[in-house]
Amino acid sequence: MSHEETKKHLPIIKEFVLPGTTVHSDGWGACNNLGNNGYEHRRFIHEENFVDPETGVHTQGLEAYWSRAKHKIKAMYGSKLVPSYIDEFLWRERFGKTQTNLSIACYSIFRNIITDIYQVI
Repeated sequence: MSHEETKKHLPIIKEFVLPGTTVHSDGWGACNNLGNNGYEHRRFIHEENFVDPETGVHTQGLEAYWSRAKHKIKAMYGSKLVPSYIDEFLWRERFGKTQTNLSIACYSIFRNIITDIYQVI
């Protein structure tokens, strides 16, 4: 991920994730500077372990969520309504579930990524 992309996503993370929070990642580039921005950043590499052997932390749930979102988005390729389809997907995923700050941050990041990819407003 480029420095510009990291700069774009960091304000979203800062908006929804409290300073001092421990963030676990699998090396996603947008997280590279979290340690320098008031967060405890712990990284694990999937090539070594899918689950961190020391903490038991993993990103498998989030990756499954993103996989389901991409499946929905690919079905709508080329549509100017992609943000609406993302909204619908997220609504269906969250129905009956508690919304967390992390899910809000992920929603914002995913929506920005998809908007950039499909160049829609």
